[in-house]
Amino acid sequence: MIRKIKRFWNKLFDIKNPYENQGFLYLNTSNKPVAGQITSKVKWLDNLTIYHWSEEDATKEAFKQLNEKYPQYKGMIWLF
Repeated sequence: MIRKIKRFWNKLFDIKNPYENQGFLYLNTSNKPVAGQITSKVKWLDNLTIYHWSEEDATKEAFKQLNEKYPQYKGMIWLF
């Protein structure tokens, strides 16, 4: 409830806060990306700073930007 109120307040007054997100992929033993599995190897992608009204909106925007930049990894990208 508090998050919704805070998001509404920030959106109403156009207050955008910075949120840090870094994309990564899990890799299998032959260094190929895998979907739906958690492994011990990761490949780090871009570190993004997104200015948005709430953390949820910033996360959606980070996924959108990473999926546009790396279309071959769509559905395999995780955020840290």
